[in-house]
Amino acid sequence: MTHSLLDSQYIFQQNQRLSTILLTAAVVLLLLAISNIIIIGLKVDNNFTTKFKKIIRIDVSVFAIIFAIMFAYPTIKKDRLINRIKQNPAFTVGTTTQWIDLRGLSDDVEYYYTVNGRRYVSKASPVYGGEEIAGIQVPNGLYRVIYNLANPEESLIDFKIKEGETTNAEVN
Repeated sequence: MTHSLLDSQYIFQQNQRLSTILLTAAVVLLLLAISNIIIIGLKVDNNFTTKFKKIIRIDVSVFAIIFAIMFAYPTIKKDRLINRIKQNPAFTVGTTTQWIDLRGLSDDVEYYYTVNGRRYVSKASPVYGGEEIAGIQVPNGLYRVIYNLANPEESLIDFKIKEGETTNAEVN
């Protein structure tokens, strides 16, 4: 059984979501431990300590919520994109144009594709299953693009399928 790009992306996103949740939980626990150490070290005045504990707990809670949202939002957004494309998939050829520097993270690749005479520009990470795909031709590389037929602006590029290659990839 072959797996399509959408299935691979979905599995990777599920693993990434679990990693994000675990990382967020670890950071929250670390911050709570640090705040408790600070509170124990500052036990000078009982009234001051009680107020300080409330402030720290509120700050840590707000920070944890912001941190969780910051990491969960991109994963949820990508998951929804994949689901929308799966509902109404279509294929075309995309052309890579340039690398986009993400400053320390894995770089993205900008690409364009044309649907019904209209040109769309998008970007994608060349990472599948946690490993970067080697040998991506940028610029002017021709690769398969899977897009949402109802909204062609929504797309994913499959760097594993170069233009002209045949495949029996399925969209499930």
